[in-house]
Amino acid sequence: MPPEAAAAYYLDEFGRVIVLIHGTLDTKAPFWCFVSVKPSQYQNFLHTQHAGRLNLYDFTQFGEVIASGEGKNPPELVMLRLAEVYQTDASNFFEPLTTPSDVMAQVHALRERAISGLVPPENSGEDHLPLPGSRQ
Repeated sequence: MPPEAAAAYYLDEFGRVIVLIHGTLDTKAPFWCFVSVKPSQYQNFLHTQHAGRLNLYDFTQFGEVIASGEGKNPPELVMLRLAEVYQTDASNFFEPLTTPSDVMAQVHALRERAISGLVPPENSGEDHLPLPGSRQ
C-alpha cells in the first residue's frame, strides 16, 4: 500500500474528530449528541449535516455516536468521562468553535506526519511499510 493510502488508513483507524451536535427531538425537546467522525469522512459529514440529511441512527459511514441525551448541553459527568477517554481537557469542549477549514488543516498535518513516518528510509529496499496484520 502506498504511503498516502497507509496514512489515510492510520488516521481513520486511530484518529477522530469529535463533534457536539445539537438538535430537536420529535417531541420538540432539545438533545445533544457527541459523535466521533473519521478524518477521511469529515467533509462528507459536514456536507450531509448542513444539507439536513444527517441520520444519527445510521452514522457508521462517518464514524460512531459516542454519547447523547436530552437537554441543551451534556451533563458535566459526561464531559468529564469523554475528556478522560479522549485524553483532553473538558474545559476546552466549549471553547470558541474551530472552523471546518482549521479542522481539515489539522487532519492534513497529521496525514503528512503519518506519511513521513510510513515512508521507509532511503536504500531500505522497500517501497512502503506494511500495515498491521498484512502479509509480508
